[in-house]
Amino acid sequence: MSKKMLFPIVSLALAGLCCFSFFKPAAAGDTEPTTIVLEDNELSISLSCTKSGGAWVVTQGSAAAYLSQVGSALNQGVSTSYQGIQLVFAADYSSGSLSGYATNPTGNRVPVGVEYVRNVQNGDVVVFKDDKKHTCTGAPCSCCDFVKDDSGGIKGCKCLGENDCHITADNQCNHVVEDSQ
Repeated sequence: MSKKMLFPIVSLALAGLCCFSFFKPAAAGDTEPTTIVLEDNELSISLSCTKSGGAWVVTQGSAAAYLSQVGSALNQGVSTSYQGIQLVFAADYSSGSLSGYATNPTGNRVPVGVEYVRNVQNGDVVVFKDDKKHTCTGAPCSCCDFVKDDSGGIKGCKCLGENDCHITADNQCNHVVEDSQ
């Protein structure tokens, strides 16, 4: 092989090596899972979630029935009919939350939610375990809701200014957090 041919071959090989060095193989947590399993060992409940359109939805188990059990465990005395159910995960799938609200016997809105942390990943299935259980009760607000961050983490409670909720200076919501065992 002549020196004239060696230079273009070596140059091309070095250019290819340089280009491919910018690509890294995907780590285990870099890809979006196809299934997420939410586990609550204390209540012996597992929910399976898949993505539908752009949103994660519970496809096996009942989010409303689960939130009802969480509300009962937190002694909230709320109805079993949950509305506004939201399932949110951090962009890197390290954490997430499931929340909804029901009404108590006096007709006040009572949010109930569970925060999750990533436990294990097996291929494209990620298993989350419950980390904290949350609720908000009016003091004397009748329209409490959670304050969340971008990853779905529940940070506190607020009194909504909508529907029949008439906000006055003394309307507040009590935020109760219970660490999971």
